[in-house]
Amino acid sequence: MIRILHVSDVHLGAPLSGFGQHAADRRRSIRSAFRQLPELADRLEIHAVVVAGDLFDNQLPDRADADLAREVLRSLADGGRRGVFVIPGNHDRCSTPDSPWHTMPDEIEVILEPRFGAPRSLEVGDTWLHVYGVAYDPVAEPDPLAGYVRTSAEGSHVVLLHAGMSDNPGWHGGHGLRTTSQAVAAIDADYVALGDYHACRLPTEFAGGRACYAGSFAAVRATETGPHGVVVVELEAGGVPAARLVPSSTPMLIDPGDVDVSDVGSDLEAAERVGARIAEESTAVDHAVHPVVRLVGEPGIPLDGDRIGDALTERYGFAVVADDTRFISSARVHALSGQRTVAGHVARIGLARTDDSADGEQRAVAEHALRISLRALEEV
Repeated sequence: MIRILHVSDVHLGAPLSGFGQHAADRRRSIRSAFRQLPELADRLEIHAVVVAGDLFDNQLPDRADADLAREVLRSLADGGRRGVFVIPGNHDRCSTPDSPWHTMPDEIEVILEPRFGAPRSLEVGDTWLHVYGVAYDPVAEPDPLAGYVRTSAEGSHVVLLHAGMSDNPGWHGGHGLRTTSQAVAAIDADYVALGDYHACRLPTEFAGGRACYAGSFAAVRATETGPHGVVVVELEAGGVPAARLVPSSTPMLIDPGDVDVSDVGSDLEAAERVGARIAEESTAVDHAVHPVVRLVGEPGIPLDGDRIGDALTERYGFAVVADDTRFISSARVHALSGQRTVAGHVARIGLARTDDSADGEQRAVAEHALRISLRALEEV
């Protein structure tokens, strides 16, 4: 049996703008988790590591990220006793002489050819691992699978490819190489290690059960909820690969689903409601989580999403809160609108403006203005 560590889309050096003022902390967390890969490979007795593109977020990463990558890949190679095979993706493609791919340790197999050629082979016990890779270059080769030919050599044959699938429901175009799930399923290989999509898709989700997206090593966008990490693959020549996701130690973004806050009495109570839901959803996670939540319902008070987000950030280190509650529909607002007071006048104006809104965006702005006004009047 051959055990492979499948890594992709680490995006060292990514700006992580979706994490706002916490971007620097997120970058440090990703780097720290990346440094742990050699220890993981040793613990799991990994024979080979395949990196399916976008190790870096750009073609010319800064020196610290390039040095980190070289250090970790050298440790993974373990003095040449473990095979390490790497291809660049669309973010970190090799297009200049200054590319860090030209200064990788000698024991790392960096595949820079834009077309498939002869495999790089590694002896593992009494069998062999053969790795075929193709570097991102849509100009030189727009069809990434063209030219692939499996040799007659005995052992396990693995294809390393950074590409999207145009027939996938999540396909949004972009600048990456393009293929289809049917084309990937037809590849004569024991395992197809894919990079590009940031969500993990195990072989059980593919026809033929031999392809896999490892997904991003850690969430690099605030929308990438759920577990991220690396995939551990066990291969027997001619058999179906067994694969599982091993989450990285970087805090996971967790989506607990819509949280109804109709009956809460304060921003703090709303944050506690979210915290209780997070506790239910994260019982199986053995490290820190960052909530990404959507508030719904018709609260009787004008909740402040920013304050709720601040309370959750204080507790979890980072949080994203989408306030989709309908305060304008609450009984409290309609009761106020019937009063001959300043608050009643503000409520009447707010209701009228939301009714006259031409679209959802204008309605949201009008409702937000009403919340701020009533909070300032301390009427609710």
